[in-house]
Order: sequence, then structure tokens, then C-alpha cells
Amino acid sequence: MKKIILTVFAATSLLLYSTQAFALLSVSVGVPLAYSSTEGGSNSNMEGYFLGVQLPFALGLGMDSHKSKGDDGGAVLDTNMYNLFYQLPIPVINLILGVGTGSQELICDDVGNGTSCSDSFDKGSATQFY
Repeated sequence: MKKIILTVFAATSLLLYSTQAFALLSVSVGVPLAYSSTEGGSNSNMEGYFLGVQLPFALGLGMDSHKSKGDDGGAVLDTNMYNLFYQLPIPVINLILGVGTGSQELICDDVGNGTSCSDSFDKGSATQFY
């Protein structure tokens, strides 16, 4: 009788070990660390957050909101993005493809002639692919 119980326990533990667990909702939160632009220069003075919610069928929605100061410390680039992403069904690696759209605005103080750069530059649209 002990052998039968031990054999059944060993077989069920192997079968249950190989099954996958599924979550109904997956939430991820992050903070930005650095920023670089195509015009050159980088920035490590950032603040903001990233938020993502993934549904059970590997499709997710996300939001980015961050502010980065320029190297000179005067202007602030305010970015708000909304993302749609898909997690590829690869067992070992979390590989995610996504696209996002949103806006960017340059915010700064008086530039010397009584106006700010926010008056000179309109809010622009932004896209991202990852």
C-alpha cells in the first residue's frame, strides 16, 4: 500500500509541476532612469512613472508620464503617452511588442523678452514603438 501511495504522489507531483498558472490580470509599475534624444545629449534628471495592465489573453494597456530637465537645467520636457502592447507567447522569455501615442510639451521660464518657451512652442504629438 505504501508503494502505491508513493507512486501516485510522485506521478501527480510531476504532472502538477508541469502545468502553467494563469493570472486574470497582470499589473506592472516602473520609473524612468534616463533619457536620450536623437539630437544628442542625455539626461539623468527625470521623474515620472510607467503603468501597465495586461489582460489574460496577452494584450495590455499602458500609460507613461514623465518630466525630464535639459542639461542646462532650464527647460523641462513633459511627456504623456498611452500604449497598447502584446506579450508574445514564448515560455521562458517575456518578449513584448508595443506602440504608443501621446504628447510632449516644452515648459520653461521667461526667456528674456517677456515670453516663455511654452508660448513659442506648441504641444507636439509623439509616438513610440517598442
